[in-house]
Amino acid sequence: MFDALLAVAFVGSAGVLWYRISQRIPELVAIPDEVIVERLHEDSARIRVFLLNLKRWWREEQYRRPLWKFCEKIIYRLHILLLRADNGTVGLLKKVRVLGGLPNGNGNGNGNGNEADRHEAAAEERPTAVAASAMMPLPRSGRIQEVRRRKQETPR
Repeated sequence: MFDALLAVAFVGSAGVLWYRISQRIPELVAIPDEVIVERLHEDSARIRVFLLNLKRWWREEQYRRPLWKFCEKIIYRLHILLLRADNGTVGLLKKVRVLGGLPNGNGNGNGNGNEADRHEAAAEERPTAVAASAMMPLPRSGRIQEVRRRKQETPR
């Protein structure tokens, strides 16, 4: 019902538009070609003057630097926006995998029941060495001490 009402409104507005344009067509045809050409030359002259002013403005060093700073800010914000979108996409992908039961992304969530799939799933759950070291607190001295002592080098 609502779609039919919108269709009627669209057809009605298109009809009114066509009626208004058709009333102006004889007036537009009556305009001599010389007037049209003169108007085009005036418009193109305005565009040329605008471009020359823009070129002159660009050559002045005092305006160029703020413009580049503005462009830098815009590009940086775009970069941050894209990174946030990427993180959101990764989070959404993780949610979909968890809700769909896809721990290893093979499509069915069950694996084929072999030992390799179980080891792979267990490896994904374990934190990596880098992540584990990032979770460990630093010693009080603030210096990171070696995990194992170096072997004494023996002379050859």
